[in-house]
Amino acid sequence: MAQNTMLTSALPGAKPPHGNGPRAPPARPRPLDFPQYQVQGDIAAAHQHARELTHLFSGLEKNISAKHVEALNITLLGEVPLDRLIPKGYLPPKEWLQDPSTTLASPSTPQPLSKLFNGTPLPSHKDFYPRAKELLYPNDPAFDALSGGPTMRPRTPSSNTIRLTHTHKFYQHLLIMAEYWDTSKDNYIPSPNEAGESREQYTGCRYGAGHEMPPEYRDDVIASFLEICIWPFRCNIQAPRYSVSRKLQLHNTRHIPIQGISSAICAQSTSREKARKGILEGPLMGIHCRNVTTFRNEGEKVGEGKDEILDLLYEVGAA
Repeated sequence: MAQNTMLTSALPGAKPPHGNGPRAPPARPRPLDFPQYQVQGDIAAAHQHARELTHLFSGLEKNISAKHVEALNITLLGEVPLDRLIPKGYLPPKEWLQDPSTTLASPSTPQPLSKLFNGTPLPSHKDFYPRAKELLYPNDPAFDALSGGPTMRPRTPSSNTIRLTHTHKFYQHLLIMAEYWDTSKDNYIPSPNEAGESREQYTGCRYGAGHEMPPEYRDDVIASFLEICIWPFRCNIQAPRYSVSRKLQLHNTRHIPIQGISSAICAQSTSREKARKGILEGPLMGIHCRNVTTFRNEGEKVGEGKDEILDLLYEVGAA
């Protein structure tokens, strides 16, 4: 998608504007093929494979199969609601997604905690709502609001009233990511040249395909989103000062390398003296973004792909 010159120069990796005319086509998009884990722990199967655990994992690279997962006795739960993942009191009530000026608090609504773990007062409904509201904007009007100028997307009437106060950085990085992933306006046009050879021209938002996107663009989107989420906790996102790598390894077997974290969430010190020196506490959480878009090869069944099983073992090792 084209941006004005000021915006393009301000965003790393953004491409120069091409206008709305046809141009050389980017690579065709590849369909996303996410893993679909179907794992239920089985103690009997785990005990059976445990007897040959070392032998089983020593040939992991060549003969990976569901047996490797069964041997670890793992149970996975999908579609888990937020109130099961986040401790009670830290999840804002659903009513906070409504404008506080038009919403009356219900007596039955459970009230969040008065303070967070570091003693910071909990944000109010008025603090929370503007950030949630901006995150719920449709992408196109939010992208328009970034530059205030024409883009390759039809300008929407609502974009004239949108202001990105808390989420500007997030939508900046999302816009760059969309230049690889947004296929909504893809149009490949046959265009024979003077020699009669058939060629294609392209109009749309993309400059490349999703599998070609540099991995740091994905990292930037995730980090800028989490910055909004961790704001009330007085935390910062920092790049690791040294490469952190882990491995999943059993005795006398080859290890499974685990990619290092791209950034980490650290808490600001509650000590004024340490805070002035920029000393942070943590990390409290590591951010790990996988640069993988295909997990099954042709002919492999869902849940049984070798890359799919290996991906699960990566996650186990990272945990």
